[in-house]
Amino acid sequence: MELLPNLNQEWALTVIPFRRREHCIRGVVIVNGSFSVGEEKYGNRSLLYVPLEAGHVAQNILLEATECGVATVEIGGFLEEPMRDALRLPTEFVPLTTVVFGDSAGGGDHGHHLPCGFEVWWAYPKANGYVLPFNLVFARLAKASGGSEEWSCGRSSDPFVAYEKATAEVREWAACSLPHNLVKSNIGSLASAVAPDSIVAFHPDQYASPSFPFFPLNKKGSTNGRKPQTW
Repeated sequence: MELLPNLNQEWALTVIPFRRREHCIRGVVIVNGSFSVGEEKYGNRSLLYVPLEAGHVAQNILLEATECGVATVEIGGFLEEPMRDALRLPTEFVPLTTVVFGDSAGGGDHGHHLPCGFEVWWAYPKANGYVLPFNLVFARLAKASGGSEEWSCGRSSDPFVAYEKATAEVREWAACSLPHNLVKSNIGSLASAVAPDSIVAFHPDQYASPSFPFFPLNKKGSTNGRKPQTW
C-alpha cells in the first residue's frame, strides 16, 4: 500500500462522482490490479480472479473499519482515466474499486441526495492531452420518472458547485413541468377556484411570440389556435 498525500479531497470528488456532497471525507483507499500479471499464473481465469480478489480486499477494509468505528462506503463508479493519471499506474495496472472513509454522519444528513429517478453523468475533463480548467456535470430526470432526453449542465472549477448547478437546474425543470394525471375542468365549474392569472402570468412579450405555446387565460374559452395555460 502506498500513501499519496498530494491527492486531496477535491481530486477525489472529481474522479469519484459522489451522489451527494460529503463534508466528512478523510481519505480514499484505491484497489488496483493487473489482469496481465494474473494471466501469467492463472491464464484467462485472471479475468475472474482479479476482480474477485479486489472485492475481498474491499470487504476486509470495510469489516476492519467497522471494528474501528470508521465510516466507510465502497464506490465502484469512478472516472478511470484521470484516476490512472493521478496514481501514475504502470500500463498493465488498472483501478478496480475504491473505499471512501471518514467521520460518521452521526445519523444526520450532511449531504445532498438526488431523488429517485435522477441521472448524473460526469464528463471526462481531458481530451487529446488538454485538461479542462473546470468540471462538467450533466444531470436529468430519467424518462421513466417523467423526464426528457435533455440534460442540464453544471460547470465550475469546484466539483461541488458544478454538481449542484446541474442538479439544481433539473429540479427547476421538474418543478415547472406539467404534472401527469391532472384533473382538467372549466374554472367556472370548480368550487372556490382561484384564478390562475391572479397567481402566475407570463410576460406580455412571451405571449406575443408566435412560437410561445400558451396564451393569457380566457374564461370565454377562445383559444386563437393555441392551447390555454394549464394549472
